[in-house]
Amino acid sequence: MKYISAYLFLFFLSLVFIAYADGDPEFVKLPEQYQKNLNKYETINRLGREQVAVMYANDVAITSHQKDNTAKSGSLIVMEIYQAARDDNNIAILNDNESF
Repeated sequence: MKYISAYLFLFFLSLVFIAYADGDPEFVKLPEQYQKNLNKYETINRLGREQVAVMYANDVAITSHQKDNTAKSGSLIVMEIYQAARDDNNIAILNDNESF
């Protein structure tokens, strides 16, 4: 019985970490003036969500990613996340490229 209790405790504890897996913007300290100092790299829909991600990256991140699809030491990537615009029926609005 004590092993079952331990497993249940670990299971429910893991749910707490899953609940916070998306992060909380209140706890994220972004680099100062990143929009000015970094390159606007990509704007994409977030997979499985009605959100748009705007990504900024420094030259090290862009070069290493283009070269061998990795992030070398010194890479800096910042992602802003926005909710998709919605119509009067609360449906996410897509543009001609099916992006939010």
